Amino acid sequence: MRILLVDDEPMLLEAFRRSMRMERPAWRIALAGSGPEALALLGSEPFDIVVTELLMAGMDGAALLREVHDAWPSTLRVVLSGQPRVDLMEAAEGHFHRFLAKPLDPEILVGVLEELALGEAGSLEEQARKFVSGLAAVPSLPAIYGRIRTLLSAEDPPLPALVALVQSDLGIASKLLKLVNSAYFSLERRVTDLGQAISMLGLETVKTVVLVRGAMEALQALSPAGLDMDALWRHSQGVANGARAIAAGEGQRPAVLEDAYSLGLLHDIGRVILALDPAADYRRVTEIPAQGLVAAERRLYGTDHPHVGAQLLSLWGLPPEFCRRIREHHAPAFPSDGFPAGLALYAADGFMEGAADLFQDGRADERILAFGDPHRPGRWKAFLDNPLPE
Repeated sequence: MRILLVDDEPMLLEAFRRSMRMERPAWRIALAGSGPEALALLGSEPFDIVVTELLMAGMDGAALLREVHDAWPSTLRVVLSGQPRVDLMEAAEGHFHRFLAKPLDPEILVGVLEELALGEAGSLEEQARKFVSGLAAVPSLPAIYGRIRTLLSAEDPPLPALVALVQSDLGIASKLLKLVNSAYFSLERRVTDLGQAISMLGLETVKTVVLVRGAMEALQALSPAGLDMDALWRHSQGVANGARAIAAGEGQRPAVLEDAYSLGLLHDIGRVILALDPAADYRRVTEIPAQGLVAAERRLYGTDHPHVGAQLLSLWGLPPEFCRRIREHHAPAFPSDGFPAGLALYAADGFMEGAADLFQDGRADERILAFGDPHRPGRWKAFLDNPLPE
């Protein structure tokens, strides 16, 4: 992987390069101390990822990102900045894929860049990355979500700092308190302290809740052509309720229920992103029956909405396993053990689409019959017929 680091603090650049060389010696790392120097390097050789500070003397990072977006649209663009000015964040909006907050442990940066690893040439994953990177304006999470995500990436994030950040967004704080006080926890006393709620939920659940809320906020601001957004959100809400009902019916813990619900909400996010492409008419896809949707997308775009959705969520920092389930939601893999969350998503999606052979006439899809449990189809059908209330 070829990575270009851009910052006007040379000591910081060297620290990151040393760490990357130790952790990933096969990576090709180049350094640039300014925007013009970065553009010169990009003009002389290709790079897969550009990581830049926003606040730099001369050409700032926002201007650099716009240049990179226009000239090298398939290059992934990451912002690594401290407290960037509001005007710079607004100028960079739509031109970067991931925001990381300084100070940042170099090992965390290595982990983030690994998450952005490229697919094989010609693969659906690579085509999805090229599609998302080449959009005229890349949907991005608000900066607050990037700061919370960065803090949660630390090995032992300080709880007071995390609480302070979460409290700055009333929507996130309310969601976490609502979740911890839901019926799934069966608490004798209502939790009102945010720090206690975060401790009870666990950092992985908090991270997923934060990023899913950020994703929903970013998506609701979009107006893609050729796609009925109201119908899409009704379908997604139904799938989310169904997947959560299956998890609850199978006696899973609250974190698994929340994960299943989040997967349902975001499983079709790739359809929204595909419909943003003005060069293709997504209406041609929506007129095709649901069973032929993925094949039609591949003919029109060279990739499909499960891969595009997983790519965008990966860029935003959702966990790899979460993204894998989104990518496979039309053809889930068989898990070796544990609750089959991907299979529950598949079942809930098929149920909402009215798939003829999913549960009807005593038959069931072979995936739902896997693991030698002949009672699963009837059990899951009952769960889906009676989804849980919010």
